[in-house]
This record gives sequence, C-alpha cells and structure tokens, in this order.
Amino acid sequence: FMNIYEVYPASENGPQWESLPKAEISNVQWIDAPGIQAWAQLCYDQEYLYVRLEAVEEHILARYTGDNDPVCNDSCLEFFFASREEGIRYFNMEVNPNGACYFGYGKLRNERCRLLGKKLGERFNIRPFKTEKGWGVEYALPVWFLEIYCPDFALYPGKKLRANFFKCAEESATPHFMTWSKVEKEEPDFHQPGYFGQLIFK
Repeated sequence: FMNIYEVYPASENGPQWESLPKAEISNVQWIDAPGIQAWAQLCYDQEYLYVRLEAVEEHILARYTGDNDPVCNDSCLEFFFASREEGIRYFNMEVNPNGACYFGYGKLRNERCRLLGKKLGERFNIRPFKTEKGWGVEYALPVWFLEIYCPDFALYPGKKLRANFFKCAEESATPHFMTWSKVEKEEPDFHQPGYFGQLIFK
C-alpha cells in the first residue's frame, strides 16, 4: 500500500490553501508524540511547487536561524521528494519555526550536497507563521532552481513523483518523529526513499 497525494494546480491568484487536500503526517514512529499533529499541502504551476506545512505543537523549540543549520533538532517540518519518479536522488527541505532551512540533494544521507551561503529563505520565499495551537511554514520551490540539480525537472498534469512529509523535534521537551508515509525501520531515519509515497499532479 502506497500513500498517494494529488497535487492540484494553483489558482491564478496563487495557492488557495483552504480548498486543497491535506496529507496527514499521522504515523507516530519510534517514540510517543502526545498531542502533536501535522499535515502538508501542495499545489503547483509551471514555475513553482508551492508547499505549506503546519503543526499543532505545544512545546515549540526554535533556536537555529541560519542556512543549513541542524534544524531537525528544533521543532521541524520536512518535505523530501525524488527528482524523478524512478531514480534514487532526492531533495530534502527541512524548516524550523524561524524559517531557518536545511536543503540537501543526493542519493544517500552521507552522499548529499548542501546549498551553502545562498539565502535560502529569500530564494524559496520561506514564510513561517504562528497559529493559536502551533506553527507552520509556506514556501515556493522554483522549477528553474530544481533544474540546476535535475535538468529535465518540470511540473505538468500527469507527472508523478515520490515524496514524504515529516514532523520531528529531536531535542525539544517532547521529542518526536512523525511521517506521512510510514518508514519501516527500527531506528529513526527519514532518509529512506524506498518508503516514499507518491505525488500525482492533476
């Protein structure tokens, strides 16, 4: 069984999040996560992949502020996606409540390149926000930027990509690891593209 999320086109005025489906990040893995909820939403046009992630979280930890800081130790919302439907290389985008971002690309945890010194927040228009019960983040990944790593990358109806969404906070008062598509490993490890679900572009 593979999780599937349908990605709809953005409206002419940009993403209308209230009308788009949610991918529930509801698999609690490796450690209890009492009271924590999270979900993701996507939409697209020819120029951008738009992403919105939100969490219900009482004990929010937000220490890091720089590009490629270890934001997974803070409260963190993450989006991993393969550059092709078949293939082993994937992007990982990890953001904390400050809008600090870790961005990597490659095929294995230890064989990945990081984008350094490029002001990721501005490049991806990262906009963190607070809610009554938690926090979230919105950003837009430019197709031209993804093409640097994957020259034939494009977004169009019928396209399929493999992906996963995560919620974690390794060093918070309530450490947790949550997944959209379950990772069948004994130890915490989000870098498992073999367990990615599927995105289908409508």
